[in-house]
Amino acid sequence: MTKDELKNVEDNHRLMKKAMRFFNKQLKAIPECPEALGRWGGVKKDMNRIKRQLRKQVPDMPVKVAELIAFDALEEAIDHKPDQLCPDFKETVEDWWESVPLHVAPIAHEIMNVGFDMSNGFTEKEARQLHQKWLNEDEEHRMFNGYFYAPDGTVVNMEVQILAEA
Repeated sequence: MTKDELKNVEDNHRLMKKAMRFFNKQLKAIPECPEALGRWGGVKKDMNRIKRQLRKQVPDMPVKVAELIAFDALEEAIDHKPDQLCPDFKETVEDWWESVPLHVAPIAHEIMNVGFDMSNGFTEKEARQLHQKWLNEDEEHRMFNGYFYAPDGTVVNMEVQILAEA
């Protein structure tokens, strides 16, 4: 690895670790989803499994490179992109996502978007602004399985809202 490549790996690894700390802290702060928090632990275990498998297949692969590849697999799974490297990991992530209560899904979605933007070098404040911009681009971006993520950050059950208005 050249000096520049090594520096790039170091920088990306630092940002990835920052994003993972953000995910952990933010997900722990949501009291309504203990099952999802437990399954998030399973996602992290699978990321470690991927890292170990990569290093077994390519023994001279630096640990940080393997961790970055596992993190990329997480991002692809969250974005519902097929991952040729570890297709079973996508199932683990989907199981986690399905364990997130529907009324919390918009908040979990924001946590993931902000964290991945932070892994791309944005500050938390900049990443939150990017997410707000995305939400404001299209009203559909605020809809999650019958729940509406209001501009003030509250989550509204649209079925209950419609019944209340009737």
